[in-house]
Amino acid sequence: MFLSNFFRSLIFGISLGEILFLSSVTPVMANPKYNQESIMQLMASSQEPAPDIDEKSRLDQSLELISEMDDAELKVILFNDLAFNYARLGDKKKAIAILDQSLAVAQKIEDVVLKVTAMLSVAEYYEQIGQKSQTIEILDNTVELVHKFEDMAVKVTTMLDIAQYYAQIGEKTQAIEILDNSVEIANNIPDKSLQGQLLLKISLKYGEIGEKEAAQTVFT
Repeated sequence: MFLSNFFRSLIFGISLGEILFLSSVTPVMANPKYNQESIMQLMASSQEPAPDIDEKSRLDQSLELISEMDDAELKVILFNDLAFNYARLGDKKKAIAILDQSLAVAQKIEDVVLKVTAMLSVAEYYEQIGQKSQTIEILDNTVELVHKFEDMAVKVTTMLDIAQYYAQIGEKTQAIEILDNSVEIANNIPDKSLQGQLLLKISLKYGEIGEKEAAQTVFT
């Protein structure tokens, strides 16, 4: 939530004091994994915006700064929000180009769990600007990657997220297939308490996508 609010401050010229207030209620700024210098540069760019600079120009300035960042996770978050704002201003071609950059950054993340999380974030923004084919392609790739997860609980919960994304874009068959696979994985977890929690989440997800019968048979 902070990053979205923070990024919008770059566009609308919210004061540095307001930005710092937002950061005081979020651990992002205190997290050493984020490039503090890059974030402060972005803050400085919005502290005293020139009155004759329009919103598109501010986006262009922000793009330059974000492109120079080293932290991949933060870069993906900001690229995504930037692309959304270009699309909001009617520049869909630029939005798609930035999401392409964001996806390329996400795919280079070494940790497979973080990589999938970042890729799903990009997929969500592609969907928001009406790029269904790109969304499906990313989701298909994350399905393959999620099987590399070592933590079974994280694997199942991520599969539920992917299933939800498929359902949202009208690909219900894929969503059901993923949920069916998640049941099999959950049933092989030796910790019965954890297994029960995951099966409950799966059951609820079936219900959310309209599969009431499947939801009732998860525990049978």
